[in-house]
Amino acid sequence: MKWKLDKKQIHWGLTAFLVAACVLLFYYLLFHGQSITKALRALTGSMMSVIYGIIIAYVLSPVMHLIEKRVFMPHYKRKGVDLYAPESARIRSRIRHISVLITIVFFLFILILLLAVVIPQLVRSVRSIVISFPIYVNNAARMSNMYLSDHPEIAQSISTYLDEVTEWLMKFMNNTVIPQATVFLRRFSQSVLAFLIGLFNFIIGIIVAVYLLNGKERFKSQGKKLVYALFKENTANELISGFRFAHYTFSGFIVGKLFDSLLIGVICYIGTLVLHTPYPVLMAVIVGVTNVIPFFGPYIGEILTFLLLILIHPVSALAFFAFLFVLQQFDGNILGPKILGNSTGLSSFWVIFSVLLFGNLFGVVGWILGVPIFAILYALVRRIANDLLDKKELPTQTILYGDVAYVKKGKPVLKRDADWDLYHVRHPQSAWKRIFSMKKEVGSRIAGVVHPSGAEPKENSGVEPDTAPKEILYGTGTSVPDEPQDRTDWD
Repeated sequence: MKWKLDKKQIHWGLTAFLVAACVLLFYYLLFHGQSITKALRALTGSMMSVIYGIIIAYVLSPVMHLIEKRVFMPHYKRKGVDLYAPESARIRSRIRHISVLITIVFFLFILILLLAVVIPQLVRSVRSIVISFPIYVNNAARMSNMYLSDHPEIAQSISTYLDEVTEWLMKFMNNTVIPQATVFLRRFSQSVLAFLIGLFNFIIGIIVAVYLLNGKERFKSQGKKLVYALFKENTANELISGFRFAHYTFSGFIVGKLFDSLLIGVICYIGTLVLHTPYPVLMAVIVGVTNVIPFFGPYIGEILTFLLLILIHPVSALAFFAFLFVLQQFDGNILGPKILGNSTGLSSFWVIFSVLLFGNLFGVVGWILGVPIFAILYALVRRIANDLLDKKELPTQTILYGDVAYVKKGKPVLKRDADWDLYHVRHPQSAWKRIFSMKKEVGSRIAGVVHPSGAEPKENSGVEPDTAPKEILYGTGTSVPDEPQDRTDWD
């Protein structure tokens, strides 16, 4: 008799295999995590040109679709061509090729414009600042000496502190910088080599982006086909829905943030020209680039530009600081919400939390991508929580749980209807209340105060506080606190 495996045995076998694999993987990650990290870095380094291509294609995809839908499709529709008919496949392919070509040319034009116009001005500005830096330092020293001449005690403290700093710098130069000169030189050469390799990967990435943009629909179809082949219908639909949400979140935030930062940089440049601020291109680039970082970016740009201008021209620094403050208010309250909308669905607290968390983990990339990544994780947790609540037939609206004391027999119980002795519903008396009640009790004993009704208070009424009438608890003639009002309609 042949022995056959049924589905249940296969299921338990796979489960046992996966559990054992997860245990082994956890053990290896716990004790050999560095080797895995090195392997991932090596794999990422070898695939960097493809990663660059995916990023470039993802950023340029909205531009390509805009050219297709606004330029070429209306042209063929006016001619009466049905672009979705099978016989129009060659026309659709031609539209795609021309749109990709125009998109790549536009992208290269922006890069050349940056390299030919913005970068030289930035270099000239930085060179001018470096050459004139001793003059700025002397001006700052002269102004500080004029102030310190009237305050000799502050001058003495600053002089002592500067002597300590100078001594520390000398020790640092003699003990660290000079002995490590060869190390610094080797690191500099490694940085130059890494820059050249990165430039090569970027050029290859542009070529990869061309192929990705041309075959975008085919890659998407292949992905859906694979998902529906591997998973059940419901699971596959949920997976594809999750990918769509991730795409909407990333595209809405990243593309919107880049466009918003570009506009802020242009407005800042115009403002520097009107205010006659020194080094307008450098100031605008700093403000525009730092504006890409959510929440903290505008403050970083404002502080950097102010510290740079305060050495060059203090009056211009104050005027530019006031201009940037107004510009940030305009961006935060009008321009930013108009462009980004509610693309992430996160509150201000979670935006700060995600920037700090992913910034500490991944640096500058974490600052920029932390918000959309955390928004996806937040939406995933919210979806799982809502599904579990639906199975328990509990409400999914977050605001409804504000007045819930506990859930009993599948029904939420509000605080006004709850048993205050269960689940710590009764709020304990705070330390401040205890202090003030003790002070009042001591004052009453000292003054020999009697009960407000004129009679001595009953020490033992024979009634428990939880079951006593309100007249016994609060005294006759005193106002009785109202029950908390129900602020939520569960129906």
